[in-house]
Amino acid sequence: MTPRCFVTNLSFRTGMDATMPALKTLETITDILHIRNDNHNTFRRSISASILRILVCLAIAACACFAQEQTGTIEGRAKDKSAASMPEVTVSIGGPNLLGGKRSVLTGENGTYLLRQIPIGTYQLTFAKDGFASTVVEGVRVQAGTVFTVDAELGLASVQQSVTTVATAPVLDTTQNQVAFTYTSELMDTVPNARDAWALVSQIPGVTSQTFNVGGTNSGNQTQLRGNGVDHRQNTYLLNGANITDNTSNGASQFFFDVDSVQELQVSVNAHSAEVQTPGIVMNIIPKSGTNQFHGSLSGYYTDDRLSSSNLDDKLRARGVTTPNKMRQYFDLGADFGGPAIKDKLWFFGSYRYTGNENIITGTRLPSGEQPIDRTFLWYPTVKVDWRPSDSHNISGFFNLAQKKRFRRDLGPLRPPETSRNQQGAPIARLFTVRDDWTVSPTLVVSFKANVMDQGFELVQLPGVDVENIPNMIELSTNRQSGAPPAVFGIGKTMRQYSGTASWFRSNFLGGSHSFKFGLEYAGSTQFGNQAGGVAKNVYPADHQARFFNGVPTEVILYASDASSVKNPTWSGFAQDNWKLGRVTLNLGLRWDWQGNKYAEVVGPQSRFFTEPSRQEATDNVITWNTVAPRLGIVWDVTGKSKTLLKASYGRYNWQLWTNIADAASPAGTRSVRRRWNDANGDRLFRIEEAGDVLEVNDPSANRVRIDTDLKPTFTDELVVGVSHELAPNFAIGS
Repeated sequence: MTPRCFVTNLSFRTGMDATMPALKTLETITDILHIRNDNHNTFRRSISASILRILVCLAIAACACFAQEQTGTIEGRAKDKSAASMPEVTVSIGGPNLLGGKRSVLTGENGTYLLRQIPIGTYQLTFAKDGFASTVVEGVRVQAGTVFTVDAELGLASVQQSVTTVATAPVLDTTQNQVAFTYTSELMDTVPNARDAWALVSQIPGVTSQTFNVGGTNSGNQTQLRGNGVDHRQNTYLLNGANITDNTSNGASQFFFDVDSVQELQVSVNAHSAEVQTPGIVMNIIPKSGTNQFHGSLSGYYTDDRLSSSNLDDKLRARGVTTPNKMRQYFDLGADFGGPAIKDKLWFFGSYRYTGNENIITGTRLPSGEQPIDRTFLWYPTVKVDWRPSDSHNISGFFNLAQKKRFRRDLGPLRPPETSRNQQGAPIARLFTVRDDWTVSPTLVVSFKANVMDQGFELVQLPGVDVENIPNMIELSTNRQSGAPPAVFGIGKTMRQYSGTASWFRSNFLGGSHSFKFGLEYAGSTQFGNQAGGVAKNVYPADHQARFFNGVPTEVILYASDASSVKNPTWSGFAQDNWKLGRVTLNLGLRWDWQGNKYAEVVGPQSRFFTEPSRQEATDNVITWNTVAPRLGIVWDVTGKSKTLLKASYGRYNWQLWTNIADAASPAGTRSVRRRWNDANGDRLFRIEEAGDVLEVNDPSANRVRIDTDLKPTFTDELVVGVSHELAPNFAIGS
């Protein structure tokens, strides 16, 4: 199947930030009516004309995909030369990515067939029936979550014994409403990019990025991504079907992952199915698997400042700037290997990647006069095993580790080296998933999945910085800090997910064919502080911050560290139907979510200024949200030839309940008192007897923050309307 060029959408939005997307490589003209209404804001209307863009056909492939899917589906119809349906035709599929060898099904009374749970890859289909010449269709490319339609026409055997054709993928999807894009492994290998998933996604039309990763300068650091203006904190990240989204409110992924281990990177921007809760971008990362052939690769990339130019001129030098921000060096080393442990029965795949970059930050110096360097290093091994114990079961296991270390994070002109921090994962992020896909019958597939994740995040002082005795100091006239970092930070997170889905196909029912899918999931996550004996999130150097104005001591903030332990149990269920009625397809869905926050018992640490510990009692149902959300979509094939499509969809998306609200209301939160500082002896070192008037008190243990018992869930309503037309083979426009 040859790559397809496509044109995508300009959007009009209501009730959301209408920030213009960054210009892409090439730009063109399309439009899509896009209406959003968030109930937590005053309803406002803003229509923004965005500049539209084409991405070269080798840069991105457009598709409609189902969230969390790891495999695809092939369907079609067998007919004779008179176009009459042919039942009892044997349809066989074969290819190197098909665990267990060739599979076969028979066409039904109306000549239709369905092949489910087909892994990503390129396949050959064979249609055969006694008395007829067989038809072979080559180059059938399957993508995860997509439905590929392959029809076949069989002639009498006396005319010819076999007919071979090459599959041609339709440019337009006549069945789905989702606005989605897929990076295949081939595209990720060939398209110029920073070898970073966030950089790849930022190239998609309708997606804006907070920062840019040019040549690896920002590799190893996530960036905020918005799809058509949706709050970036409502994005969803799926790795091998496991939800790895950070639920502490920042909308990030809890994992970095090796792009060389990715078979497909699917990104859904709008019109999500009922499988998805939130309105933001959905990034579905599908790892590679083994095959019946041993295969492997080695990769290495390197660059340094000799390939960078400088914008430093005489005016900047006159102001004391000696070095601009620049990347000192970048490297990326990787290896992978996979193949059969038992041919057609047990496959394996493993990869390892080690990357690093070093950046020089202008306006910073070490005491020696040398330029300090902001260094980031990541390593991530990945292992996947696929086992087919019988014709009806496919079992897979996936394991991923990810460790990031960043030295001198926060370094800048206002944050000299001693106030910067070193970042590391503690514990190292690790994810284990196991999945069983059970083919009960040709029309019913049941899947069971379990995911276990543990992850930690620490920001600690640099070696040699005495946080026991030296506080963070800030000059209020410039906000320049010195002494020690403002806080040492650490948080641990655990997640357990268990889910089951059932996919059922029914033809000739209520006037059409139906692809039903039902699912139920439980997820339980916990976040907790892992500093100061494993309870505190923030530990404040010397238990205070010294504040100066024009060099004169003026104020001091006295601290006691917080303690944190918030649990986030959730239950979710969905039902959806892809209902085909001739040239019209209806996508109907309903989703239910129950989300809760609850406290675990924890005791906050004392400090030299707060001699009594704080306490958080175990409390259930701190916040609970119970919501239902409909999803409705329609696709009309105007001519019946898949050349012109009209699409419309409506969806309500209930937002994720973060742990930050409950965390902020904890009685074991950070305690602080801001007081005047009377530095009587002029040594610029604070002592408690120098504390003056109290200016501000923050003590959640004494003055509880109360959560409104009537706190309502936030939701987003979305309406998407569009038209698409195939102008020429492999080229279409949409508006």
